[in-house]
Amino acid sequence: TEARNLLEYIIAAEMNAPAADRGAAVTLGEFATRYLTAKKPTWEKRTVITAENLIRTHIVKTLGVRPLKDIDFFALQEHVNSLVAAGNGYSLLQKVVYYLRVIFEEAIEADLIQRNPARKLKHRLRREKGNVHTPAECQRLYAAAIGREHLVLRLLIQLGLRGEEAFALRHNDIEPGRLRIDEAFLEAEIKGTKTEDSNAFMQITTDLEAE
Repeated sequence: TEARNLLEYIIAAEMNAPAADRGAAVTLGEFATRYLTAKKPTWEKRTVITAENLIRTHIVKTLGVRPLKDIDFFALQEHVNSLVAAGNGYSLLQKVVYYLRVIFEEAIEADLIQRNPARKLKHRLRREKGNVHTPAECQRLYAAAIGREHLVLRLLIQLGLRGEEAFALRHNDIEPGRLRIDEAFLEAEIKGTKTEDSNAFMQITTDLEAE
C-alpha cells in the first residue's frame, strides 16, 4: 500500500540506506505527488491546472505504480513512443518529456536515485506548422463579420494580437496612430501580459483607429 511504502521510505532514510534502496520504497506516482505539492504554490493558477492534469494523466496513470529505482530509460522511451503512436501532439509530448526530466532530477536531489533515466528522452514528432490564411480568405472573414466581431478579426489578423490581449483592450489604450498592449484577459480577469516582452505599442492605420 502507499502508506506502507512511505513508511519504508522514512525508515530507510533514517538508517542512511543507499539511494537505490530508498528509491525502491517510493513509487513514481508518490514522488510526482510530492513534486506537485511543492511546486503548485509557486505556479500561476493556469500552470497548476495544466501541469497537474498532464502529469497525472500522461505520466502517473501509466507509470505511477512503479518504484523509482525500477524505471529506466527504456521504460520511459517506450512510454513516450506510445504517446506518439496514440496521435498526441508536439506540445503535449514536449511537456511530458520536460516533466519526466524535472521529476527525476528532483528525485536525485532527494537522494532517491543516482541517475536521471529521462535525461536522453526524445520524440520524433515535429512541430506542426499552423494554417496560414490567404488574403482572399481574410477578406471573406471580414465580409462575414460586422460590428465588434469585424474589429476583433482585424486586431487578430492585422496586428497579430493574442485573443486574451484583444479582449483586454480599453479605450485609454488607443492613442493617435498606435495601440498600447499591456494587459490580457485570463481566467475571467484582466491581468498583465504573458511576458514583459509582450508589452508594447503597435502602430495602427487610420481606418483601424477610426473603427
